[in-house]
Amino acid sequence: MLRGIAAGMKYLCDMNYVHRDLAARNILVNSNLVCKVSDFGLSRFLEDDTSDPTYTSSLVINAIEQDYRLPAPMDCPSALHQLMLDCWQKDRNNRPKFSQTVSTLDKMIRNPNSLKTTTPLSSWDIVRIGVTLAGHQKKILNSIQSMRAQMNQITSVEV
Repeated sequence: MLRGIAAGMKYLCDMNYVHRDLAARNILVNSNLVCKVSDFGLSRFLEDDTSDPTYTSSLVINAIEQDYRLPAPMDCPSALHQLMLDCWQKDRNNRPKFSQTVSTLDKMIRNPNSLKTTTPLSSWDIVRIGVTLAGHQKKILNSIQSMRAQMNQITSVEV
């Protein structure tokens, strides 16, 4: 699914369009899990002299300026989270182009073993998302560990 979204965004980029509102709510998914980028209300055609096609909220800009990045989602492969971090580079020149993103996803698809390593959520990640009370941090981490154990039991029963 990610590859389909990245390919759609690459196509828009190749056609000199910037979407400006890529979000899960703007992805249509059919019964075969084929994804289509939708909602072009904020999209713009890039002229050759356009220097800053960025559209984002001041809250996001402020968080990025303070080097905030989302922690990896639970059980997210490390290689995929690294791609996410690459896309979130503060300096746009250091971010991968959509063609590079598609290529990276293609490599992951061809080498599924690269997706087996995951980075567990740490107490530092909990602090970074704004949970500062130690008791709350412990409860969240314990809940995550419990949920992982339940998921492992479900997976082992299905196999």
